[in-house]
Amino acid sequence: MLSGGEVSGTLLREFASVVGDAHVLTGDATAGYVVDWTGRFRGHAPAVLRPADTAEVAAWLCWRMT
Repeated sequence: MLSGGEVSGTLLREFASVVGDAHVLTGDATAGYVVDWTGRFRGHAPAVLRPADTAEVAAWLCWRMT
């Protein structure tokens, strides 16, 4: 991660190698993931990963542990 909450291009490519390009959201595509259900609380997500299944979750966790 870079300073200021940004994610490096290298890290985004590594995420995409596990979950696929279409399942790594950045920029405006993360907007629905940074507001709670009441709409009162907001956060910041430099990236959102959306794995398709538990195998992709396991693959990401294994990648992360190495």
